[in-house]
Amino acid sequence: MATAASGLAYPERFYAAATYVGFGGSPNSAAKGVASKFSNDTALILYALYQQATIGRCNIPKPRGWSPIEQSKWTSWNELGTMASTEAMRLFVKILEEEDPGWYSRVSDFIPEPVLDVQIN
Repeated sequence: MATAASGLAYPERFYAAATYVGFGGSPNSAAKGVASKFSNDTALILYALYQQATIGRCNIPKPRGWSPIEQSKWTSWNELGTMASTEAMRLFVKILEEEDPGWYSRVSDFIPEPVLDVQIN
């Protein structure tokens, strides 16, 4: 299966996908954006894979029982264990491509233009 995003290499491909999904801002606003675009199960795994790719192994204490959403997010991330960040990036993009095959054709709206480093002598 060829993908439209095949021109981007990792980690840029992952960051483009993460920005498209909504992981460009604060974790709370991103979680709301992801939940509105995908099913709960898909949103949870995308959240967990994003955390694993950008932070690594789950490093926060298990939330108390009064917040089922936070517990679900923690469990999803914690279950990834010691998965390598590169593997988490690859799976994140793979799941996005399965759920939203045309994401890359719309990604230019979400990726900022590159900043050129210009030296003036």
